[in-house]
This record gives sequence, structure tokens and C-alpha cells, in this order.
Amino acid sequence: MSAVTVDQVMAILTGTETRNMKNPYRVSLAVRDSWLGKVRANNGSGFSFGKVQLDIGRNGQAQSAYLEALDVASGRGLIDQNTKIRLKKYVGVQRPDLPDPNSNHQLHLYYEADRILLNSVFSQIDFKSIVDHWTDVHLQLNVVNQINSTI
Repeated sequence: MSAVTVDQVMAILTGTETRNMKNPYRVSLAVRDSWLGKVRANNGSGFSFGKVQLDIGRNGQAQSAYLEALDVASGRGLIDQNTKIRLKKYVGVQRPDLPDPNSNHQLHLYYEADRILLNSVFSQIDFKSIVDHWTDVHLQLNVVNQINSTI
């Protein structure tokens, strides 16, 4: 059997997970609307985006894509330094819609407005290319390499 490629894995995912996604490059919170503001099972999603919904709450490649996009946006003057610092606080945060008793960041008060801001700002840069690059890295490291090591 020959080795699996990132393109083959993406074709499988695109045919299954993303067939109903309207715009996979929008920043979203992978939580049902009815669950917002409520603890629900083990849902620990942070902001996510891309065809495989890279999650900045838990995924290093998602965090890299997010931080790179913030750097590009800041470099182009789309956000100021204070906004960039505030938006960086979402990295590693799961369920920013919930108050965190272990932190004083208060992101639950601002996450919806910040999500709208992120989508506005990221629509003005080539966010798709950044996300696609980091998606490929994620799939190579976490899917392709594991599959090919067993072949």
C-alpha cells in the first residue's frame, strides 16, 4: 500500500465534515447557540476556523495560524497594538463564552464582539492561505504521519 498524502486526507474530510459549511474560513465558536454561556459535557472549544475547524483553545497549529493572522492584520494597520494584545488572550482558552474562575481575563464579556471583529479583520487579509498552510501542517503531523507509520 502506498503512503497517504495531505491532499488525500483533505479530500476525505472535505467530503464528510465540511459539506454543509457555508464559509469554513470564518472564526466561530464550535458550540451550539443553546449551549452558549452554559457548561455542557466536555465541550472545551475555543475559537475555530478552517476546513478541519482548527481550534485555538487546544491546537498548536490553530494557535500559530491565529497569531500569524493577528501579526499580518497588525502590520497592515487593521488593528492597533492594544487590540492585538487583547485578541491574543484567546489563545489556549476553551469556551471563551464562559467565565473562568481561574482567570481575570473576562473574555466571556467580549468574545462575541471580538469574533465579529476577527471576521471583519481577517476578511481583509489572505486568511485562507494562512489557515490552509497551518491545516496542512496539522494534517501532516497528526494524521498523515500516523497513518503512514502503520502502513
